[in-house]
Amino acid sequence: MAQSILSMAQNLALMISNEADFLSGVHDQAQSLCNEIRLMSSTLRDANEKRRAGNEVEEWVNQVRDVVLEAEDVIEFFIFRAEQQRHKNIITRYIYYPNQLYNLHKLGKKMENFITKINQLSVRRSTLGLATSEVAGQSSVGMITNEQGHLSFRRRGDLVEESFVIGFEKEENEIVNTLLIPIEPLRPCLTVVSIVGMGGSGKTTLARKIYKRIDVKQHFQTRAWISVSQKFHLKDLLQVIIEQIQPLTYEEKKELKELDVESLIHLLSSHLKEKNYLIVCDDLWRPEDWSRLKQALPDQEECYQSRVLVTTRNEIVARCADPSTTPYFHRLLDEDESWKLFWSKVMIIKDAGCPQDLEDLGRKIVHKCHGLPLAIVVLGGLLSIKPRNHIAWSKVLDSITWELNRNEGNCKQILALSYTDLPDHLKPCFLYWSLFPEDYEIRRSRLIWLWVAEGFIQPRGCLMIEDVAEDYLEELIQRSIIQATIRSYDGRVTFLRIHDLIRDLAISEAKQERFLEVVGSDSSISLNKLRRLSIIQSTSGGTYDSATNALNQGTKTNRPRSLLCFSRDVARNLWMKKSFCGAMKLLRVLDLQDVHLSSIPRRLLEQVGNLILLKYLSLRSTDMKQLPSSIGDLQNLQTMDLSYTDLTHLPVTVTKLQQLRNLVFSGYLGHDPFSFDCPLDHMTNLRTLMLYEGNWMSSLDKLTNLRSLSINSARSLSPYREVLLNAIPKLNQLRGISLTYFEGREEPLVLPTSFSDHLELYHISLYGIIGIQDFPSNLTTLLLRFQRGQQMDELMKNLKKLPKLRCLILRQAYLGSKIIFSVDGFFQLEELALIELDDLEELTVEEGALPNLRVLTVISCGLKRLPCGLKQVITLRELTLLDMSVELQYRVQKDWGEDWEIIKHIPSIETESELSYVCLPKFYSQWC
Repeated sequence: MAQSILSMAQNLALMISNEADFLSGVHDQAQSLCNEIRLMSSTLRDANEKRRAGNEVEEWVNQVRDVVLEAEDVIEFFIFRAEQQRHKNIITRYIYYPNQLYNLHKLGKKMENFITKINQLSVRRSTLGLATSEVAGQSSVGMITNEQGHLSFRRRGDLVEESFVIGFEKEENEIVNTLLIPIEPLRPCLTVVSIVGMGGSGKTTLARKIYKRIDVKQHFQTRAWISVSQKFHLKDLLQVIIEQIQPLTYEEKKELKELDVESLIHLLSSHLKEKNYLIVCDDLWRPEDWSRLKQALPDQEECYQSRVLVTTRNEIVARCADPSTTPYFHRLLDEDESWKLFWSKVMIIKDAGCPQDLEDLGRKIVHKCHGLPLAIVVLGGLLSIKPRNHIAWSKVLDSITWELNRNEGNCKQILALSYTDLPDHLKPCFLYWSLFPEDYEIRRSRLIWLWVAEGFIQPRGCLMIEDVAEDYLEELIQRSIIQATIRSYDGRVTFLRIHDLIRDLAISEAKQERFLEVVGSDSSISLNKLRRLSIIQSTSGGTYDSATNALNQGTKTNRPRSLLCFSRDVARNLWMKKSFCGAMKLLRVLDLQDVHLSSIPRRLLEQVGNLILLKYLSLRSTDMKQLPSSIGDLQNLQTMDLSYTDLTHLPVTVTKLQQLRNLVFSGYLGHDPFSFDCPLDHMTNLRTLMLYEGNWMSSLDKLTNLRSLSINSARSLSPYREVLLNAIPKLNQLRGISLTYFEGREEPLVLPTSFSDHLELYHISLYGIIGIQDFPSNLTTLLLRFQRGQQMDELMKNLKKLPKLRCLILRQAYLGSKIIFSVDGFFQLEELALIELDDLEELTVEEGALPNLRVLTVISCGLKRLPCGLKQVITLRELTLLDMSVELQYRVQKDWGEDWEIIKHIPSIETESELSYVCLPKFYSQWC
């Protein structure tokens, strides 16, 4: 428990230091309180080690926590009042000046009271034998120093490939056979294959590997994956299935959200009735949950080849889902398999052997995991960043004082070991995952922006705060506490997830430390000195009602600093309460992504301007149609995410937000015209900017701190050609740039510029833009989509020189009838996509060319045959050919097609005669 208090104490001391202007009238008291808190922080570390020795230490920690929380409340409320005064005009400030002096006097008295309380606690700590030492520096475990002396972390590979599936090849093939072998047409019920096992045994990992197999993809006409979890909305799951089996436009998605459950069931059944399908229901908990899902799946005779694959911890669920099919009971790993898995996580150098003096210790550690893959992976990740010596490994072995008798409850203890080993600065970052629902996949940018707004990220030299946060993220990944599901081609993680068991651990630790509360995850919550609240769904009974009542009472003890909502209607219900913003006046984080907001009266929306301490505001994917002008009062706002809303303009007052670091507005193709013509000259703190074109671009050259820039054009970028030419050379900190010109009626915008001086620019996306002279030398990802005007030979000559290019997408471009990939370039290219190149008739891959190509996608091109050179590309793992010419369809037929010899070595081949939706997640995830 002490670790959360330690974090709060350090943040409080930092806040006192940062708010020197507000606290100038009580400087002496503030400095004394700050010093006492910093001294107390070092004691809390020792208390954390000794709190298991008896209840007295635990009680002392609780008393420290109460003092810190009370001090934080008082100081933050004073800062809120001071901010209010600063927003008033000079006459009003003069009138209320005596009141300000009175409040400052009261604050000084309360600070003196806090100092007295802390001194009393300091006296008592000596009787408890608690040490006082200098605050240790941040852990450098797993860190390396770059040439500039900055700390960074080793990047790991993409965990989404599920590379740690060890020892289940036979079982995998048995399950696949059950899925693929036809069963008699008159079978009375839908065939359901179930994988049953304890949490952390690898059920989902095995199911995902099966789901991705090429023979499974080819056998079923359509597939879908849903994560059910303990609490789910049937309507949401139905929408997820429909969106996977039937690609939808933006308008169709909006219409889909308005349908009720009955209509969704009818729509889904009509889609599935004439096809053989595979639906994976991951993490099914109760028989009644299956009964609800089953009603949406057709069970007619014509669907006898369709299958449902279920993963569950409950054998009864499997028996109820299909009484005539024997469930597959997912075994645990044997000793050899466990050791292979463990060492694959520990080793840094591939195929490196284990030192002889450590193997005995390692096998003892593995033995205590009793074959549970999750426990093995967590411990392996923990040891991968420990010193390779007998002392360090012995400490890990000696700290495992429990027995894992293949019991899920005891597994939390091994997970807790990894949590306890976290350095102080990472603990709140880990506990923050408790706020997100089960099986939730989160964008890197969203998580980092939230951490920054919460004050979790400690400054480190001259590094930008977001870079420090990325290092925090990488260390958590290295410790196998969270997983990277997608990485960009520059090595940075873009999407993340957390295992259910580790999330359960985070929730239990966070609730114990009063770090946060989650409505919907437990039957009871504690609202005393509430700091962070996540509403995952509207629950029946008194839990949700008590939370909303407490939030709307506006009491001094229940003013949360963070509110995250994952229920579509709850946020609207909260906001409709007249006292909502009054109860939320100390709020730092307000995340309402995906909720319904359109019916909230404008007079209530205007109250958002009262949240003057707010640092993070997300209205992403809401139906918000108009942003209130009071948004300009949020002078502390750092992040405002308005992506995929129904907004058509931004109020002029947005330009007052000079602390803003991330302003994100990106929409769908065909979005209504968007206007924002105010200059952004004073918003020089911006790191991320995503907007539609407008006169604001006249100040683009002044935004020199930008890391990510995306400009969408619903009309034309041509009027801003000179602005772009002037600005681009000055924006030399860019890591990603996207210029999108949607209209195709005009000629493409010729932008004869050079990116050669942009050394950190890794990702470029250009729609309707041509005339690039030089690309940056460190470019890893490039998408080009344009009409006419650029010669293919000239373009390929420039591209093949790029030494780090790993992903190239050419789309809807007139490039001539022939493309040649020569042996003297594209040495690092891993993914190549050629999309809608109608004039392309011949593709040549010279012998020895594309030596690292792993993924090739060809869609709607005029190719008549495949290049013979693909036969020598032994690294190619995935080939997708969609909407092919009739001639090419025949040439790629298995076994007898003329081009089959060229591609038969490729493990995954997908071919269809009609154009279908293709996701290129690694490319499109570079931007928010």
